[in-house]
Amino acid sequence: QILRKIMNFEIQNKAIFKIAEIIAYAMGINLFLMLAEIYKEYYTAAEHLAPMRYLFFGFHGHNKLVPWIWTAVMFNVIGFFIFLNPRTRKNFITLNIGCVLIFIGVWIEKGMGLILPGFIPDALGEIYEYMPSGAEILISLGIVGVGGIMYTLMVKTAVALETGLLRHPRARATVHEETEGPVAKDIMTSPVVLAYENTPIEELGKLLVKNKISGLPVVNKEGRIVGVVSERDIIYNEMKDVPKVIERLSNIIVLSEYEKISKGTKAADIMTSPAITARVDTPVVKIIEEIAERNIRRIIVVDNNDKPVGIISRIDIVKAIKGGSF
Repeated sequence: QILRKIMNFEIQNKAIFKIAEIIAYAMGINLFLMLAEIYKEYYTAAEHLAPMRYLFFGFHGHNKLVPWIWTAVMFNVIGFFIFLNPRTRKNFITLNIGCVLIFIGVWIEKGMGLILPGFIPDALGEIYEYMPSGAEILISLGIVGVGGIMYTLMVKTAVALETGLLRHPRARATVHEETEGPVAKDIMTSPVVLAYENTPIEELGKLLVKNKISGLPVVNKEGRIVGVVSERDIIYNEMKDVPKVIERLSNIIVLSEYEKISKGTKAADIMTSPAITARVDTPVVKIIEEIAERNIRRIIVVDNNDKPVGIISRIDIVKAIKGGSF
């Protein structure tokens, strides 16, 4: 995230989300191994249980590391569930919170939780609690700082080479692989005409006529999408009685969905839910496949918080094809 903000280097969201998914699996394994170690020590109840007791519950009144390890456990568990849930993993606010929690939690667990308790109590059974001094903390920060400088220099060089900023004047132009083609944000219609769950059906009809559209997304009070209303939903809602002749020919000319339509007075009563959605970075090719497979007319484009930011209909895809976007 920092690289693509401060340097001209394209990194797609799906790459970041894939790394987050890998971290979720890694944290699951890490927590499992930690629980297995705790179970093994308490099950055997041998002399090696003393460092474990000291770390988690204190030992003979010595408990300097107890608040640290429980903080690490709490941070690791919260971070794990943030990364495990696709909704929070693909929201950059919660994603970054999870990153901070995991970084701190793992540092405490693998540093203070893995090394220090191994020397407490010592070989003679005596307890000498240890906490790093100010000088040791500064030395550690210095080592981390030098590593950060080296990493930054290598990254800046690698990005400059990859983007072609650092090259010999007579060198051939840098050729990059072709991208996957346009994504949803490139062809979507925006802004979106919205309706709320409690919007009256009469108002829905006026919105469709006024904006010359055939459907619109329905959102809740937080602005998150909960369904879609089309002109077909409104028409079905107004069909109070089906003529007997059509009723007899229902298998031929009356859509089977009619029997499932519930009568109502507001958008929430007649909307189709859940709505078929796509992210702003979803390739248009996948959207075309989704529309063809489900035989639908439109897909709502949402951000990472499931709030509509655009809509893609069949005509938008036709315009993209005619415009040479593919």
